Amino acid sequence: MNTWQLETWRNIENFFIVYETSRFEEMIQYIILGYLIFEILRLSQRPDVTAVKFAAPPPEQPSQQMAPPPAQVAPQEAPKPVETTVKSG
Repeated sequence: MNTWQLETWRNIENFFIVYETSRFEEMIQYIILGYLIFEILRLSQRPDVTAVKFAAPPPEQPSQQMAPPPAQVAPQEAPKPVETTVKSG
């Protein structure tokens, strides 16, 4: 093999080398994968809300009207202080 063939072969080998993960990184990946599977299964158990059809109320029922706002009460005037004069004596 000449040099360029050897270099090409090494590049191909380096391309296919699999990145080795540590046990801790592998454990984290399995935890994340498990959580994703759990969420997918949990969400798949929810009822299908797209099947619900909302209909307008029957015409014989009167539509509910808003109650009139409560009448405003006039604010009471504050009591006036009583002036007293004290005689010394």
